[in-house]
Amino acid sequence: MFRKHSMGMAAIAVLLAAASVSLAACGSASAAGSPQEEGVALGVPASASAAAAAVPADTELTPEQIEGLHWMREEEKLARDVYLAMFDLWGLRTFESIAASEFRHMEAVLELIERYGLEDPAVDDTPGVFSNPELAALYVEMVEQGSESLVAALTVGATIEDLDIADLEEELAIVGQADIRRVYENLLRGSINHLRAFVNRLEAEGAEYEPVYHTGEEIAGLLESADVPGRQRRGR
Repeated sequence: MFRKHSMGMAAIAVLLAAASVSLAACGSASAAGSPQEEGVALGVPASASAAAAAVPADTELTPEQIEGLHWMREEEKLARDVYLAMFDLWGLRTFESIAASEFRHMEAVLELIERYGLEDPAVDDTPGVFSNPELAALYVEMVEQGSESLVAALTVGATIEDLDIADLEEELAIVGQADIRRVYENLLRGSINHLRAFVNRLEAEGAEYEPVYHTGEEIAGLLESADVPGRQRRGR
């Protein structure tokens, strides 16, 4: 999770600055973009919540697995809230489309939380409001950084998906319940597709994403295939 993977927002700011330099070399494309560009094949899975609802709760959860469900619920909310803020700022429909997908991800995790009789940490759906203070602080910092330029906003989007993928990979390594694994695998596919959309859009803006939570080789492998459920992360 973020506390395990954190390299600090200062490092992310360096990446944003590097992306801006790359942008200056090539010139910025329009913020709105064409419908073809905005409809970058996101390949977002049809509601992952359908998979969760298909089976009953499967065995008792460990404290670590419960913590994981709570974290993933609010991390998906973080993505949705940041992307909605970026859409308001830049009017790029890619943010709006992926935010809608993140809402479906939130609902899928919520169904698991309710099935296992757990408390929902995201009972307050107000954008930017989180039970977890780490995610609350991350929201503020990412919105601030994404406000600097369109390239910065796209870099923030790619960074969130990079983080989300890393956390899902870690959760899949400790979860054996079939219903939870099914949802996490669907979320993982969706996050890889979202990452691909942001990376492609950055390239269209003349910039390049520098990975934060994976190596460059790992990101290249993820972008080559969206069907990698259960992939385990190497220790850092």
